[in-house]
Amino acid sequence: MYGTVMNGLSKRGHTEKTLSFLRLMEQGNTKPNIYIYSVVIDAFCKDRNLDAAISILNEMKQKGIPPDIVTYNSLIDGLCKLGQWEKVKTLFSEMVNLNIYPNVRTFSILINGLCKEGKVEDAEEVMKLMVGKGVEPAIITYNAIMDGYCLHGQVDRARRVFDIMIEKCIEPDIFSYSILINGYCKRKNPVEAMNCLVKFLKRD
Repeated sequence: MYGTVMNGLSKRGHTEKTLSFLRLMEQGNTKPNIYIYSVVIDAFCKDRNLDAAISILNEMKQKGIPPDIVTYNSLIDGLCKLGQWEKVKTLFSEMVNLNIYPNVRTFSILINGLCKEGKVEDAEEVMKLMVGKGVEPAIITYNAIMDGYCLHGQVDRARRVFDIMIEKCIEPDIFSYSILINGYCKRKNPVEAMNCLVKFLKRD
C-alpha cells in the first residue's frame, strides 16, 4: 500500500510527502524495501536534487539494502540531465562492480544525455558498446540518436538511423516520425517532411 501511494505522490511531484512516508515507514513495523527507497530516490532525481538522492542511496547501503538497476538508472538519468559526467562514470563503475549490469534503459539514458549535449558521436560509441555487451538497442535508443542529430541540423544522419531501424525490423513509432518531420522542417525541406508524414499515415 505504501509503495502505491508513494509512487503516486512522486509522479505528481510531491517529493517531500514521499520522503515523509519513507520516514513514517522507518518508524513503524513495515520497514521500507528496495522498491520504496528507489521511489524516493527517483523523486529527488526528477526534482534535480541529486545530493538528496545520493544521501538516500547511502542510507540504504548503511541499512544493508543494496541498490538495484532501477535505483542506478534513476541516479544516472538525474546526473546526465545535470551534465555531471564524472559522477555518471563513477556510478556506472560502482554498478558493474556490484555485478549489476546495465540494461537497455541504462544505455538509452546515457545515449539520450549525450545527444542532448551535442555529443552524438559519443552516443553512437555507447550504442556500439551496448551491442557488444549483447544488449539490443530499443526504439527509445534509436529515437534518442535521431533526435540528437536533428537537434544539430544533421537530419540526413538521423534518416540513416531511421532506415537502419527499419532494416532491423524495428517499427518506428510516432516519436520517430515526429523527430524526422521536425528535423526536415527546421532544414526548410517541406517535401521530405511531407513524405514522412504521408508514410506515417499510410502505416498499417
